[in-house]
Amino acid sequence: MATGILGIGSYLPPRCVRNAELPGVSPAMDEWIVSRVGIRERRICLEDQATSDLAYEAAVDALKQANVDPADIGLIILAASNHDMVMPTTACIVQSKLCAKNSMAMDIRAGCAGFITAAVTGAKFIEDGSARYVLAIGAEVHSKMMDWNDFKSSAFFSDGAGAVVLGQVPQGYGILGSYLMAEGDLADALVVPAGGSRLPASHETVDQGLHNIQHDGKKIWRFATRVFPASVREACQRAGVEVADLDFVVPHQANIRMIEKCMEDLGGLPMTKTHVTVDKYGNSASGTIPITLREAVDMGKIRRDSLVALTAFGAGLTYGATVMRWY
Repeated sequence: MATGILGIGSYLPPRCVRNAELPGVSPAMDEWIVSRVGIRERRICLEDQATSDLAYEAAVDALKQANVDPADIGLIILAASNHDMVMPTTACIVQSKLCAKNSMAMDIRAGCAGFITAAVTGAKFIEDGSARYVLAIGAEVHSKMMDWNDFKSSAFFSDGAGAVVLGQVPQGYGILGSYLMAEGDLADALVVPAGGSRLPASHETVDQGLHNIQHDGKKIWRFATRVFPASVREACQRAGVEVADLDFVVPHQANIRMIEKCMEDLGGLPMTKTHVTVDKYGNSASGTIPITLREAVDMGKIRRDSLVALTAFGAGLTYGATVMRWY
């Protein structure tokens, strides 16, 4: 037997914020965001919602689709950048909400590549018999770690969550090959400087905005356009398939122009072989892959026997891809 996805869930907060509603965004700037990034609107959580709340809703959705009881989950892996609190782990909070009393629960931080990292890691626990089912979640609440007067952050990042239930599938289906990597020498390209042991919270760190996202867009563009196609090629090689054989690619939703360029760099794969949600949901980091995957499956773009690649890149800087035969 192999390991594959048995159910997918997603949750998008109810509040929709269009570009024109962002502080300081003029009509000309709105047009620039749409033309250069592809984002028209994004979802933002309610004031009383935290990362675990979004993750819980996505998890319930995935468990229902997979027809798996929370008590049968052996491991919960939650990927996020902005957790509920420093401790305990957000995964443990979600475990409690789900009453998944027979599971281990842990958080990981791999930025926007977090969901793929969680799914690939979780699959190992199924393969070695440690767990029958694994719940892998990507969830994000960027809205509470942004300077809303800085459109370079507020225009890009959003809130949302997605989850999958992993379990055994027939041989030849499920995950065929994966590739995970990090380039820590580029870590300064995407940071939230304060709040950890290096710069604990203080009046000074708050006054200086050091608890907000800071990123170097040009450096991230160069990184992403290099590792997106490279990681897909490597995962395909490990899966024993050719890039040209892919039926569908689900990329991290950071920038529509980036997706277009990287699909072209993958031997000219047409945009009909991918699905875009960045225009209406923005960049919810580790949430973008499962959210987009769920929508593509629901729309019939991915079906039984489809050869699918998932790929993402994020803070760290981290990146990775996995190739699976859809079951």
